[in-house]
Amino acid sequence: MKALRTALQEGVFRACELDVKALKPGNVSIESPGHGMSAADFLLSAAAIAKPITTSGIGVGERIYRAIEATQFVVTCNTNLGIVLLLAPLIQAAESGANLNSLENQTHKVLDDLTVADADWAYRAIRLAKPGGMGQGMSHDIAESPTITLFEAMQVAAPRDQIACLYSTGFHSLFNRNLPVWRDALVRWGEREWAATAVFLESLAREPDSLISRKFGIDESKRISQAAIALWRSFSSTQSPNALRPALMVWDAELKAKGFNPGSTADITVATAFLAGLQDIR
Repeated sequence: MKALRTALQEGVFRACELDVKALKPGNVSIESPGHGMSAADFLLSAAAIAKPITTSGIGVGERIYRAIEATQFVVTCNTNLGIVLLLAPLIQAAESGANLNSLENQTHKVLDDLTVADADWAYRAIRLAKPGGMGQGMSHDIAESPTITLFEAMQVAAPRDQIACLYSTGFHSLFNRNLPVWRDALVRWGEREWAATAVFLESLAREPDSLISRKFGIDESKRISQAAIALWRSFSSTQSPNALRPALMVWDAELKAKGFNPGSTADITVATAFLAGLQDIR
């Protein structure tokens, strides 16, 4: 178990580190800060959550809370709530001993077994992180103690939040859409950074980002997804992703100038990278 926990900790850090190493237009990266945050904030947060989120013998909700509590000790902004919400069930499932082929079924079980206590821990974490607009559309005010399970709360929020939608569908698209895109890109280009860019662009082209929708409205979010479609088409057919770097950097600057941060899509990208990394553990 100690070896598995160490591997999971390393996997968490590597996936979160990739979040700022990869070029994902509109998001903070080593090359380009934005939204009042820098890559250093995300790297500090990555180091902070690796141990608490992989603590053995605790539930999903407590993992979420402990990770966000640790984050708040090192940064003063919300760098990783979405990431933590996505990684906690995957870590719980991986600790069961499931191999990658059965991990999706085990993740379903973890989600089905979520409790009201898990919801209470998660609500406390959300209050700590103070994310823009999260909690709206849930069963009741996020400031109150929940009376339903975390899974049920996510079902209520699913129409308005991508992370909640993943919970409500058993992480189906993470396993069956995002992970195949990652694998294909890694085979083609051999670099995790470009695999992450591929997952990000494909996801954004397929689905409007819910963080942008909450802050700026669904019309703006759809417009950004439309712009992502053209870039994804070019990116997915190129033999050299570096050739598209200038276009991606231009769009990155445009998005940041307007305050548009496809943060939910970035969180899904990190979760995909972590999931892919579990292959190296098994």
